[in-house]
Amino acid sequence: MTPKTGLRSSLIVRIATLAVTAGLALGVAGVTAGSAPQAPAAAASSATLTAASADATSTSAASGVGTVTPAASAGTSRPVAKSGQTTTAVVSKRAPATVRPTVRRTVYIRSYLDRMGSQAAVDTGKLVLWWDKPYWLAGHNYRGWQWLAFVKTGTTVVVTSGRAAGRYVVTGHKRLNRQSGPMPTVTADLVLQTCVGNQTGLTLLRRV
Repeated sequence: MTPKTGLRSSLIVRIATLAVTAGLALGVAGVTAGSAPQAPAAAASSATLTAASADATSTSAASGVGTVTPAASAGTSRPVAKSGQTTTAVVSKRAPATVRPTVRRTVYIRSYLDRMGSQAAVDTGKLVLWWDKPYWLAGHNYRGWQWLAFVKTGTTVVVTSGRAAGRYVVTGHKRLNRQSGPMPTVTADLVLQTCVGNQTGLTLLRRV
């Protein structure tokens, strides 16, 4: 090997070494630069979630969810029976299932307690003759009487005993935005009453 050839080989080796070193340095810088934005992105995502959570909390508080404001109802001074659970805790624990309107052509009511105006009688779980002008039968929805509010219009209801005995036909329904309070004015010969959620459901019947 001549001196010129050796010098040329030495220069080539040095240039190659510098090129490799520079490439590695650029690669490390690129990786560092590519990973750096991830932290701000994560921070932005966290900030967005926090803001969304705060906004949802503010909206829920402003909407007054869970607040029930009973509506005033004009009628006679006599109160309707309390035929459902009136506290939020009890309602959420023992809420009655949704009832579909009955499709039977004839429904029979064979017994009831004749205890006009007696809330204690209603609380026994029996169907109670609450009033007689018109005849008014009331029962707790969570004691099996929830169907009283869902008898289909046109259905015949036969009461087989007591003062309310007779044959009636369902002419319509009415909802009161409360579970107690004064009796409303209705056009009916017989009323079936029970509670539906936080409301009172009435089925109106005419004697036939």
